[in-house]
Amino acid sequence: DIPAEEIARAAKQTHSRLIALSAVNGAHEEQLDEYRRLCALAADSAEILLGGAAAESVAAALPDASLQ
Repeated sequence: DIPAEEIARAAKQTHSRLIALSAVNGAHEEQLDEYRRLCALAADSAEILLGGAAAESVAAALPDASLQ
């Protein structure tokens, strides 16, 4: 449960081009807000790859987010 801001900051500091996340729980609104925030924060520096058991439900709940 690392905040979106911390993930984006670490990705920028290390010049990462990819952020890989695992979604294991369903698409709860609080988690969706974090995904939205991370997509906005990392949009100019890294792609976000989402995997895990709940990846499809999260991606379906966020059709405008830049999740792979």
